[in-house]
Amino acid sequence: MFYGLLERVFIRMFFGLFVRLLLRMFVGLFVRLLCRVPIEGSATGWAHRDSKRPRWRGASPRSQ
Repeated sequence: MFYGLLERVFIRMFFGLFVRLLLRMFVGLFVRLLCRVPIEGSATGWAHRDSKRPRWRGASPRSQ
């Protein structure tokens, strides 16, 4: 009976450590993605949109 209780405690400790490690990994990845996405979006996405819009208007037959 004592051995079963000890085993249960060890399993719970190991599971807790494992879950904490996984959470830390996921949080790190999530923070990295959050830091990376807005910078990329502002650098590439918005610049592309801004550069495409005037060209589109200039190339459209109505404005010419």
